[in-house]
Amino acid sequence: MLRSCPSRVFAVLLCAWPLGARAMSSIRDGLVTIHLRNGHACFSSPEDPATKHFKYYFGFVHVYVADRPEPIWDAYVPDKSAVYPANPDSAEKCIEYGVAPPGAVTKVEPRALALDIPYSVFLACTIPPSRGHDRKYMTEFCLRRDDQGQPVVVEAVRNVDTGEYRCLKPGEAEKRRSFWDRLFGRH
Repeated sequence: MLRSCPSRVFAVLLCAWPLGARAMSSIRDGLVTIHLRNGHACFSSPEDPATKHFKYYFGFVHVYVADRPEPIWDAYVPDKSAVYPANPDSAEKCIEYGVAPPGAVTKVEPRALALDIPYSVFLACTIPPSRGHDRKYMTEFCLRRDDQGQPVVVEAVRNVDTGEYRCLKPGEAEKRRSFWDRLFGRH
């Protein structure tokens, strides 16, 4: 009887453990929507159920070269106040690369974005007076030229085998491998 008690406790703990793991949040709630404004990438949150029901405000934006840890532009609202509305999927009120929104502070001055270089953008929005950033969005992207020579935003994709990013061509969709192909290494 005494020996079975620890095994029961272990069984209960083992069964309860996965419940806590499911409650953990993801690094992102969705993908950043990217438009072009004045020839620059311009970032906004996507339309999702949360942004339809609540008024979110800009918290911060970080832009990186996709495989490097140091930001090439970093802007944030220091006191997380309601100074710049996060307008979902808005080409008119998006956050233009290198132009900090009103009330925001530029922590890292922007470097010029080059064509055919994969970048990552991380955008956070909040509902003041929240102390945290309630919605987080992340996307990998590139600037390329289309067949007419006009700049366009395209998706950047990461090769799961090598970890390297590449820019898709305008109009190209990522070729997704099935679970079984990834598991058995088929390309």
